[in-house]
Amino acid sequence: MESPHRGQITRVLERTNLQSFTNEAVSSLGMNDIGVVELSLTRPPHFDNRATGSFILIDPDTNATLAAGMIRRGIPQ
Repeated sequence: MESPHRGQITRVLERTNLQSFTNEAVSSLGMNDIGVVELSLTRPPHFDNRATGSFILIDPDTNATLAAGMIRRGIPQ
């Protein structure tokens, strides 16, 4: 079995206000928040395809889904 990818959120950039649909600068995201973050990973991530870049983050200790997202930029080739 392949070892899991390791990583961390290095910066939270913004959160989408779902009442006004505007972006707000924040330093953290809460449960069910939608936002933009920067991730630092130990190796390139697996994701569904280059068109959507969809991925999920899984807690390696509990196998619980922590987050889902879309890759918008920054994938090294």
